[in-house]
Amino acid sequence: MPIFGTISAKRNLTPPFWYAISARGLFPGVDASRYLEALFRTTATFIQLREKDLTSEATTSLVRHGVTLSRKTGKIFLVNSHTRIALAEGADGVHLTSTQNVGEVVRARGRSEFLIGKSVHSFEEARQAEVEGADYVLLGPVFDPLSKERQMAPLGLNALRDAVERLRIPVFALGGVDKQNAEEVLKTGVAGIAGISWARDETKARFTDHKDTEGTEKS
Repeated sequence: MPIFGTISAKRNLTPPFWYAISARGLFPGVDASRYLEALFRTTATFIQLREKDLTSEATTSLVRHGVTLSRKTGKIFLVNSHTRIALAEGADGVHLTSTQNVGEVVRARGRSEFLIGKSVHSFEEARQAEVEGADYVLLGPVFDPLSKERQMAPLGLNALRDAVERLRIPVFALGGVDKQNAEEVLKTGVAGIAGISWARDETKARFTDHKDTEGTEKS
């Protein structure tokens, strides 16, 4: 069984999967560890740590905390870009940017159950990632992004469905997908839905210590 299916089965996780991408900058004043804990309390079953502004030391510390949370919750924890840290700290895998080389990570993987994902923006890029050994891809933007300005034309549902049908690895939809249009997107056969905006909304609702997202006491 492919790595993706093996890990999901061991955690008793079944599709469709909700894949949360971290963005702690949307919560100024909130401690990074506390933010990650709230993210793990969302409905997401995949959590990707994507905090590009952190130092290597700070990233390592947060990854270590994420691994602990993953083991407690059974959710899959992935690290954006930092393969060495993800492997050293026992994360479930690494998620690569569209410019990173999957083959290099495959050769460095060193353990059988370590997921390698990649962000792609077309079927051609997705197919290349599959050939290089990626275990899954995030394909988008499907629609205009909700969390940032448009940087490229959206692919649309037909292109998404075509990629799902032609690839042998799981495809996650990314870009402009939320709880409102999720049902429509899932009909394409994607493994799940990845994003920042819906995860942001759920994360905000999960803070439980009587402090708001600016770190001040509630009235």
